[in-house]
Amino acid sequence: MKSPDRSSPSWQTPLYQQYWKIKDEVPGTLLFFRLGDFYELFGDDAVQAAPLLQVQLTSRSQSAEPIPMCGIPYHAWENYADKILSSGLSIAIADQIEAAGAKKLVDRAVVRILTPGLPIDPTKLNSKSYHYLAVISQTDTYEIVLFDFLARKFFQGEFSDDAALSEILSRTDPREILLSSEVAIEGLPSLSRYEKKTLNWGRGSASSILKDYLAYTQRWTTSEVEAYLPELQSLQEFSSNNEEVLLSSQVREQWDIHPHLENLLDECGSAGGSRQLREILSRPLLKVERIQARQELLKYIPVKNFLELTRELYDLERLVGRILVRASKPYELLRVRDSLKVLRKIDDFFKGEWSAYFYALKDFEKLPDWKALSPELLAMENLFSKTLAEEATVQSSVRDLICEGIDKDFDSLKNLYSNLEEWLTTFEEKLKAETGINNLKLRFNRVAGFYIEVSKAQSAKFQVTLSADKLL
Repeated sequence: MKSPDRSSPSWQTPLYQQYWKIKDEVPGTLLFFRLGDFYELFGDDAVQAAPLLQVQLTSRSQSAEPIPMCGIPYHAWENYADKILSSGLSIAIADQIEAAGAKKLVDRAVVRILTPGLPIDPTKLNSKSYHYLAVISQTDTYEIVLFDFLARKFFQGEFSDDAALSEILSRTDPREILLSSEVAIEGLPSLSRYEKKTLNWGRGSASSILKDYLAYTQRWTTSEVEAYLPELQSLQEFSSNNEEVLLSSQVREQWDIHPHLENLLDECGSAGGSRQLREILSRPLLKVERIQARQELLKYIPVKNFLELTRELYDLERLVGRILVRASKPYELLRVRDSLKVLRKIDDFFKGEWSAYFYALKDFEKLPDWKALSPELLAMENLFSKTLAEEATVQSSVRDLICEGIDKDFDSLKNLYSNLEEWLTTFEEKLKAETGINNLKLRFNRVAGFYIEVSKAQSAKFQVTLSADKLL
């Protein structure tokens, strides 16, 4: 099915004019346009997306030039989005930004843009490796920034030539690469292998381009971008030093480290542990002292017990990132709480006699000080456990997650919702008494919501002002 030209009479309706206004704001994306309980795609977007989403391509009208369209349920859109992102395409989510009411066309706006390098669903990502977006700029030298959106890993550094860039890209396997307009592509032939992942975006330093891209895709202010970005780390993490040797891509391939050796050794209980193991295997130790410190720890630590504990952990790193980008679902708060409970068990575990060997290794491995960190984590676990209802489940809504007594206003609204029918009946009788209109009715529909219905004859004398206090 071919999409008609934009000037076709088929497109000349208020809804489609709104669609094109939004579409023009997000070039190069597939626009998920919210209509009721569905996200719809129109025109060329629908033609391109339907086979990827494995949904039927249809049309909105039976005119001489029908407009192709396809749709997916809004509540399950994340299950479909990965099919688009894994194809190297980007998605703009256009939601209704006002409640449906009396006017025919509600306002809509783009609330987020998903790109291959900036996904928001951790369940669709490889749990054993980081998911990097790379940004490359050029002044006197080349600059590169690597950023994992949900795990919030942020690296910056310089590289001198194409061979150095090739090694960085091979090691990190970025899902998307942004290039500043100053980058001379002919000087970096290794980028040709990533042509389908590469996008020209802006000017300036790599870090400034990343910040602009985050503001554009997430619809964030400058302060929101700065608040989300973690502490910047040096790209030396990805290079050899006097304590570790960074294995080249050629050696990693010849030794079959990824995935064969990695899969053979990976008995990690948590996703974060698997990602760390992958990094360790790529950076063998050079110093005997560090090797011996690891051996001493493994000699005394109850490895089996520790792994059993960590298997109870969810992917906290990415869960926290998803919460911070305001994309989480209610049950994910429960997963954070349950993971924090495991950390309390781990805190008790670290009090064993063997822990001296762990703390001896801590400085070698540049690990955070658990003794300093644990009080904050345990305080957080206490807050989550006190706030979230123990009986809440994955299917629970937000109102069922929060324990009673945490917030009076929340309790009042929750009680109102639970007894809504009774409250509406009482409120209707109250309005009848105040207005003297005995045939007054409280009605509801999905377009207008709740409304008051009176006869035409009575409408002239009906006047009532509703305040929040009066409603509650």
